[in-house]
Amino acid sequence: MDMKEYILDLPNQLKAAVKLASEFFLPEDYRDVKNVVFLGMGGSAIGGDLTRAYLAEYAKVPIEVARDFNLPACVDSSTLVIAVSYSGNTEEVLAAYSTAKEKGAKLIALTKGGKLAEMAKADGIPLFQFEYDSQPRAALGYLFAPLVVILEKLGLAVSISGIDTIEIKFDEKQAQDLAKKLQGKIPFICASNFLIPVARRFKNQLNENSKQMAVVEEIPEMFHNVVQGLDFPKMDSRLRGNDNPLTFVLFESNFYHERNSLRINILKDIFKDKKISFENIVIEGESKLQQLLNAIMLADLTSYFLAELNEVDPTPVPTIDFMKKQLM
Repeated sequence: MDMKEYILDLPNQLKAAVKLASEFFLPEDYRDVKNVVFLGMGGSAIGGDLTRAYLAEYAKVPIEVARDFNLPACVDSSTLVIAVSYSGNTEEVLAAYSTAKEKGAKLIALTKGGKLAEMAKADGIPLFQFEYDSQPRAALGYLFAPLVVILEKLGLAVSISGIDTIEIKFDEKQAQDLAKKLQGKIPFICASNFLIPVARRFKNQLNENSKQMAVVEEIPEMFHNVVQGLDFPKMDSRLRGNDNPLTFVLFESNFYHERNSLRINILKDIFKDKKISFENIVIEGESKLQQLLNAIMLADLTSYFLAELNEVDPTPVPTIDFMKKQLM
């Protein structure tokens, strides 16, 4: 499959992953934890971000995502640590896994294989292993849905909806139009609450698929700093309007706090006054979960169409591969 086919395969991934996770054995004492920490990097960490955002109102314990060699100081024998690595060879995840083992944490490994699978088998911990041949970022369903199901099965989050039954709605033309508007730009992707990890996913997809720079800003935090940084450097008059490389993408939702929605409306007026371009994307959906998945599909497709416009292959990541070889 090419990258577009992988993107459109997300509903099938979710269904297959939920089925596997529903049959996944978990020790009874894993229910008795005080917090949860997901380990991951890049595409393997986004599933943890999405799970944390989706279950924010329903989780019974704190959830954290760790992107580093080190673990949060709070990790101990009453912590559930879920190590996520698509390849199973992510060095940061392997290092943090080893530290979590030393601390006596309750461990779960989620991977296709590699060293992580070997370590999990040797340590006798629950191993969620799946088969899906793609780039890590293209296997989002397998890196997201199992985390939700596992927390629900352990009673650490209230089961609120079937993640595999949500209808994902998307419009390819909308994604194509957005891609055209982002070509040649440095987009600042802005979102609030449960859509913040989608904004991060969008940035990562633009980086890896489109080979294009992007930035993420959080609402309402950006209103305490970013809005004051729009004055400098001064743009030449020729770089105002459509030629200005700076543009903002605003994700809006009817589930946002009303004060954040008000802030976004004010921000639009500021942009107009300063002649800074922006794209306003209203994410539709009957629930937060449906909006989250709809937004992911829009973001992923946009990154694919932007890759076409940039005349690059969205699948390989040669610079990342080069870095990994240098670190060997």
